[in-house]
Formats: sequence, C-alpha cells, structure tokens
Amino acid sequence: MNALVEIRRCPRCSARLSRSNPDRLCGPRRRTVGPDDRRAARLAAVAPLPAEEPAAQETGPDLGAILRRFRADTHFTQQDLSDLLGFSQPYVSLLERGKRTIRDVTQLRRIARLLGLPETAVGLLPLAA
Repeated sequence: MNALVEIRRCPRCSARLSRSNPDRLCGPRRRTVGPDDRRAARLAAVAPLPAEEPAAQETGPDLGAILRRFRADTHFTQQDLSDLLGFSQPYVSLLERGKRTIRDVTQLRRIARLLGLPETAVGLLPLAA
C-alpha cells in the first residue's frame, strides 16, 4: 500500500523540508529570521523554574544550569536560545558549561525577562518597594 507523502517546501527559498523538521522554514532561513512564532508560543507557555535549594542559593544560582533546564523544558536547541537572547551559539554553550559568566545586572534582568523567570532566579535581589 503506497501512501501519498506530502512534500513540504520552505516558502522563502523553496528548499525541500525534512520530514523531521517541524518548522515551516528550512534551517538556514530560520536562522536568518530568528525564532518563529511556534517557538515564541512555546516560550510563552513555559512555567517559571521552582525556587532554588538553600545550598545553591548560598553560592548563587548557576546560570548555566538555568539555561540548560530552560532548553530541556522548551525543547530549544542552543541556536534557538541564542536567537532568543541575542547571543551567539558558542557563547550560549560557554555559559551552559560555566566557562563564561554574566555579571552585568542589565543583562541578567533581560535574560530573566526573556525566559519568563523571576529576577531572583538569576541571582538578582528583589527591587525595594
């Protein structure tokens, strides 16, 4: 029994899409336009991470572990996360492995906002009321 298989094509360049590609665009086009609407919808549906354990709070939160957990929960690749945060993929890899750290408060606030986390989750103190 032969089943008809729909051949999907990228609307921007007409390249044939892989059956395992869930996106409308091919990989090169997706990287040029950033995360698509489907990824943004998945991002909006993500719940904030639970509070850190007390031992982890003493040394400060591990941004690499937070990024890895976020990627696991949303099924993002490092490239998807780098598109969302505005970093390069190698830099995201270095952050996840703990080879680089971010100490800039503005950057940490932006990361927390984009990932839908409370600012305390990335090591910032709550703003005084």
